[in-house]
Amino acid sequence: MEMTPLPPKSVSNSINALEQYTRRNSLRIRGILEVDRETGEMCIHKVVNFCRIKLGLDLQPQCIDRAHRVGSKENATAQRVMLVKFVSLQDRDRVFRARSKLKGKRDDQDKPLLVLADLTRENMRIFSAALSAKNRGRIKDTWVDANCRIIITLTDNTRKNIDCVEDLP
Repeated sequence: MEMTPLPPKSVSNSINALEQYTRRNSLRIRGILEVDRETGEMCIHKVVNFCRIKLGLDLQPQCIDRAHRVGSKENATAQRVMLVKFVSLQDRDRVFRARSKLKGKRDDQDKPLLVLADLTRENMRIFSAALSAKNRGRIKDTWVDANCRIIITLTDNTRKNIDCVEDLP
């Protein structure tokens, strides 16, 4: 039996979906104070404290597999985002759901405190395009759910998952 090859778009969507799946236990947190020579252990304790103080969650250090900063250190005054990988999806989801408690809260540099899904580069590009479509009035709303799916609300109030920029109206 001869198999027909998948079209390139389908292959790239599949690769992106697999890469996103490998990030399912991870979140990005913006607003945790950065100090020089931070170790992974220090980052874990900062995340635990952030969750306790800002989110009201009793999270133990054992719930976090690893935590570290991402991004370049070019701007010495800017706080870099913390990438956090949780041991269990349940703990990751508890933190993700509690992020609504951060609404309106800002860090010492007057930037919003955020807990974000760890999106792939491609999914971040798709989400940015969806935000642009929202700002131009082509769609009503867009967000990323707990499973890292990008969802849009169309102007007729129907919801739709999008996997590529071409899915946008």
